[in-house]
Amino acid sequence: MLLRSRARAAVTAAIAVLASTALAACGPSSAHPPLLGDLPPDDAGGLDDGGAHDADAAEPDGAIGAIVSTTSANLWEYETEVTVAPDGQHAFAIWMIESLGYHYDLGYAISGDGGATWSTPRRVPASPYVGVNACVTVDAEGTFHLTWLETAPRRRVMAATYYASGDSFSIPQEISDASSSAAFDKPWIVTLADDSLLVAFGTDSGTTLTVAKSGDHGVTWTRTTVAPDGNLRNVVFPCATGARVHLAYLIPDGVELVTSEDYGATFGAPVRVDVPGATAFEPPSCVVDHDDVWVAYGVGGGMGSTWQMALLDAVWVAHSSDGGRTIARRVRASEPTEGAHYLLPRLGRTDGGSLALGYYVGDTAGAPGRFRVAFSDAPSRGDAWTSRATVAKPAGLQPARGQYDTLGDYVGMHASGDGVLVSFADNASVPGTAMSHVRIARVPHP
Repeated sequence: MLLRSRARAAVTAAIAVLASTALAACGPSSAHPPLLGDLPPDDAGGLDDGGAHDADAAEPDGAIGAIVSTTSANLWEYETEVTVAPDGQHAFAIWMIESLGYHYDLGYAISGDGGATWSTPRRVPASPYVGVNACVTVDAEGTFHLTWLETAPRRRVMAATYYASGDSFSIPQEISDASSSAAFDKPWIVTLADDSLLVAFGTDSGTTLTVAKSGDHGVTWTRTTVAPDGNLRNVVFPCATGARVHLAYLIPDGVELVTSEDYGATFGAPVRVDVPGATAFEPPSCVVDHDDVWVAYGVGGGMGSTWQMALLDAVWVAHSSDGGRTIARRVRASEPTEGAHYLLPRLGRTDGGSLALGYYVGDTAGAPGRFRVAFSDAPSRGDAWTSRATVAKPAGLQPARGQYDTLGDYVGMHASGDGVLVSFADNASVPGTAMSHVRIARVPHP
């Protein structure tokens, strides 16, 4: 979501010594960008947590999954995404690392068994400058493609490719307009049906959305501007089926959806997703199945502020059954008895066609909360949300930025059989520290 300034109290603990490890998994694409050179041992990117992590395990507090990032008391990790290759086995998770001195890095881990276990975490050798707001997708050949926001010397959107066979990355390249003075913001990346890559992102001013596309596995990119009419738009989320691409994004008082019928080359007129007047400033998300498209968004809580996300009163899911031309219905997917407030809803869809919705829920800011996943069976088409599972119990429902226990601005989700793989910040992961680290869990449809 929007990058904002962060302030920290001084930390007296010493910085732990970071250790490096090697990883291996699936092979590279036949065509790829230039490779980033081998890293010297001191910069090899290993983090201070050894061994594999079991994402199917249950913990004493009832949490499922595993912390796949570090368990360091001197690093805090959040804003994460996860994806699984077409073979159903190889998976890649990425997240943001914040450490002492206002330094931001990107961390990652890989899995060779569909997300059941994960490698030791490592740092992405992405750039000499700080990276935030990372996202990942995978192409038909099983090659993972990353995008993120680089914050210095200027705000720009970057992309790179990861090749698991050598645990190597291509040289990062800017895919935003290098001649622009705009401060670009939060990119999301998807793989389209023709195996091309599409990245959608906005700007700090929010008046322009950009779609960057690559038809050669990330070697070269072209850009298209969407809706450059001066109206505020930002925090854009893409979803696609066939040649059709949908973009769900925020406007000052709600959510809109625009649709392309030509792989993102051109887009039609926007459609209002929500009921005006109640939508909060948190990122929407969407999933699609042929002519059906669903968009999740939060209501209540207002705009939030520079230092705090809006605490939601409810999470709604809108459904279009005509390819995004109109909204057929809107359903409250959250359950009022779960808690008074929600954070960071993320919509997904299982391989079996059921919808899944991940979110944080609790009664008050800072009080103990839960990360839950709700399911809507395929026949109900999002009209009924009857199955809910608690995945973890964060120490605090923390909407504030600039805190060690921040939950960030978004969470990750990917289909995993008749369930989903979720990645999110858990601030109860290390007893006594209240620092956020990344948990990944496979959540089956009950």
